[in-house]
Amino acid sequence: MRNRESNLVNMIRATLLYCNNNVAATAIILAFAGVKTSADNKLVLIDSLNQVAGGTTTGVTLDTKTLKETMIQIAYKCANAVSAYATSVNNNTLKAKVNYTLSELRAKKKEDIDDICQTIHDEANTNIALAGPFGYLATDVTDLNTAISLFRTASQNPRQAIITKKQANENIISIIRDVIDNLFAEQMDKMVRTLTTANPNFVKGYFFAREIINLGSTSAKVRGTIKNEEEVPLVGAKFYLTITGQSQKVDETTSLVGGKFGIANLLPNDYDLYWEHPFYQPKTETNVHISAGKEIRRNVTLLHLPPFTGTINSGQQANILNNAQPFWIPGVTIKIKNTTPGSNTTSIAFYAANTAAESYSGSNGSVLTNGQEENHTLTAAEFKAFLNIQNQSPYPGTYEITIL
Repeated sequence: MRNRESNLVNMIRATLLYCNNNVAATAIILAFAGVKTSADNKLVLIDSLNQVAGGTTTGVTLDTKTLKETMIQIAYKCANAVSAYATSVNNNTLKAKVNYTLSELRAKKKEDIDDICQTIHDEANTNIALAGPFGYLATDVTDLNTAISLFRTASQNPRQAIITKKQANENIISIIRDVIDNLFAEQMDKMVRTLTTANPNFVKGYFFAREIINLGSTSAKVRGTIKNEEEVPLVGAKFYLTITGQSQKVDETTSLVGGKFGIANLLPNDYDLYWEHPFYQPKTETNVHISAGKEIRRNVTLLHLPPFTGTINSGQQANILNNAQPFWIPGVTIKIKNTTPGSNTTSIAFYAANTAAESYSGSNGSVLTNGQEENHTLTAAEFKAFLNIQNQSPYPGTYEITIL
């Protein structure tokens, strides 16, 4: 099996094992057990086909007992559906060909059971258009045919042609896709999600098992997107990691077009993740375990910085922003607003300055009265190290400055 298929099969195996170890959690979902049994049967077929694909064309030793039970389980499902259809149309001849109990099929001799299952397969295949709605799919017929072929190979039945490596590999890929796309994504995953409120720990563990881990790799990666609250992708946001409990950065990158970021070739460990942008509040996620070969995805939303607000008395001058703050850089866009309530007219000057104590000169900023607001993007030419305000009226006033 190629590395990709091997990783997918490991995920399937881990998911089914988790379900087997937590049967009580899904017992209230009556349809779950039947779907899981179908997945179990398909996993047996995958493992057997993999033996054929990885060995020589002759002398492959397969688990005859397990294959027989898998073949019987699939045949029993198809037989019941065909029998129900035959009864509905009074076709007693068809019903007689497929009317077996599970114990009757298990009691058949090794030399006979494959021929009985072949008959069931042939009738299920012939009548699928009409009998299929009674409880089986085309993939069940295909799986039954594969199970019969593998059982005959395991039994060294001379009537069965040898399964080639190419056929085995093609069947493996087909069965894997059916398990993941049909049994898992369309059925088991959705049934498990119905337990989100009642049993959140089981749901979390199930979807952890459903993650595909690249066991062919010893390194891992983290990737995703960074956006703001308006869903606008952020370019130039910083992402870096540290090992949990340590301060030294393991690696660092910045987001590109579309807000996309990624760091690869990470060794398995527990990490703290950091996202930063000068115009937004930083975000941190701590104690994230990253396994070998695993890819962690994070779609991060950075929140706007809270506005700077306050009261300024008559004649008072104050510094509000300065270049010690990471967001006060050329290119920053700010919204300035005089938020003073009441009927007394209050004029507040907002202006860029070279020092924190510099007063308003009358030509290097904006003077806003009650309720007025403006947006400004500071170019490199007009940017200065400080943003000051000054109340030019005889009344106290209030202000608000927002980084956009």
